[in-house]
Amino acid sequence: IPPPRLAYRGLGEVLVALVAGPLMTAQAWLVTTRRLDWEALYIGIPFGASQFGMAMAHGTVDHDADARVGKRTLVVRLGRRRAARAHVLANLALFASVGALILTNVVAWPFALVVLVAPLALTSARVVNAAVGSSPARELLARSYPPYKLLVAAGLSLTVLGLGSAFIARGAAASWLSAVFVVVYAPVLALV
Repeated sequence: IPPPRLAYRGLGEVLVALVAGPLMTAQAWLVTTRRLDWEALYIGIPFGASQFGMAMAHGTVDHDADARVGKRTLVVRLGRRRAARAHVLANLALFASVGALILTNVVAWPFALVVLVAPLALTSARVVNAAVGSSPARELLARSYPPYKLLVAAGLSLTVLGLGSAFIARGAAASWLSAVFVVVYAPVLALV
């Protein structure tokens, strides 16, 4: 059976968001508590939104090359302008979902530390939107990946404080190994 080549079908970015978001936190929750709760999936939504936004930014740069080889990514299917809008919406979803998690008491207030990366989200939105119609701006966007990922990793590291508090509040901090997994895996994932 040949591989499904999901990225060629416009599903790669969505799958990255699911795997790097709700499924990642659900896995950490399951390892820690030996059970799965809806909260574990909800906590992953901001992580998934961040990864989706990054995937849309990356796809903006790769749009022409992907289209030439028949790789029908979500960005190719949507076009650069709509992909840039999706990037902005993903950034907004990250902050909105953090607010919703705090307001519904799924996580504690330290999770709000993610707001410290809001200036980065605004800069990212400007750069991605500029890349829509400008080859030099796309080159700038491509060169900004490493620092952007480092800053996202820093933002995710800050949110781990809130994530850790959610685990502790739910009596889920049963194993140091699991806590280390959450603290290390989330920021490292942003660097991949």
